[in-house]
Amino acid sequence: FATGEWAAIGELLQDGPDAGDSAAANAPFEGDDRGHRTPRRTLPGPISERSLLRYHAPELADALYELEKRHAELPRTMPTLALFWTDGQRTLAEIVKLVELETGVHASEYIADYFEILVKLEAIEW
Repeated sequence: FATGEWAAIGELLQDGPDAGDSAAANAPFEGDDRGHRTPRRTLPGPISERSLLRYHAPELADALYELEKRHAELPRTMPTLALFWTDGQRTLAEIVKLVELETGVHASEYIADYFEILVKLEAIEW
């Protein structure tokens, strides 16, 4: 764990102090504009997708299930961490990078798809 953390710090230092503010922050979404979008929470506190699913089309439950199944190897804390960093000011790319720094796992596709489901559940907006 410590070796991985040390390597991550080394990469950040090598990129320079402005690395998080530059195009590098959008790197997880290279060739795609999704990383520039800024999600804003519409609900305070923790979000329970399961509770929200009761009020929406069953297809959203299927979409969430398929997303979780496709990314079963990811830490279960991934959605909670992504929502923690969602403050209405950070871009999706910045959120992905912060979650990656916390977990050591790159999951831009998962987080982008998860947020799209949350938009349909009216828990966040772009």
